Amino acid sequence: VQLGAIQTLFQNDFSSSTLPSNVTLVGSANISNGVLQITPNSLSQSGGVTITAGGNAADTLSVGFDLIVPQNGADGVSYSYSDDGVATVDPNMNSENGTGSKLKLAFVAYNAGTIPTGGTTAGLPGIYLMYNCSINEQNSTSAGVLAYSGDVSWRGSATPRRVTYTVGPTGKFNLALNGTPIFTNVQLPAAYVSANKSSWYHIFKGRTGGVSEEHSIDNMIVQAAQIQSTPTPGRNISVTPTVAGTYTYYLVG
Repeated sequence: VQLGAIQTLFQNDFSSSTLPSNVTLVGSANISNGVLQITPNSLSQSGGVTITAGGNAADTLSVGFDLIVPQNGADGVSYSYSDDGVATVDPNMNSENGTGSKLKLAFVAYNAGTIPTGGTTAGLPGIYLMYNCSINEQNSTSAGVLAYSGDVSWRGSATPRRVTYTVGPTGKFNLALNGTPIFTNVQLPAAYVSANKSSWYHIFKGRTGGVSEEHSIDNMIVQAAQIQSTPTPGRNISVTPTVAGTYTYYLVG
């Protein structure tokens, strides 16, 4: 198959306090000092952000954002990509564990140490890649957890950490943190690959409790490309990205 041109569906450095109409903030989320702050470094805060960037079935997807968590506190922050997530507080799922039944990335800073339903050991801080995971306070072996990393270098520094992920048309997921690979070619379920994701949206959620930390994002970009047609055998395919970086392209069929 042949990939069409890469389209930028969303891009914002949050330097303006006036947000576009496809960005909705709830709870403690606000623009502060040129970044999109999901929660401040205060106790008992919950915030959420919904970014609607549809219009493309997203056979390939590339998402990047700066993650800013200056303290080593609690509880964490998540990114979700789905058509059924909510940015508001969900009594059945803590905000740092994501939302909806589709793709979720959880940056968990703190875990209460309990054994979640369906798990065998208490969850640990780190990064969780999930798809259709309905278990709150998940661990690395919970149903719906596709990959886990104990990397917590994304917290405890005022210096932003660049989070980038790509998904190709066959559903291979790759995540890097400041250019260092965290998850490589993790296979997403067939349900993701076959879904028309033009109506899906991006959700950030964060939470603090009796211990706090700031959760902010900056410099977000969402890009996508669609399968266009089947090329004639033997012909070359040329794809030129519009933004500098490292990309993975897949040819199937």
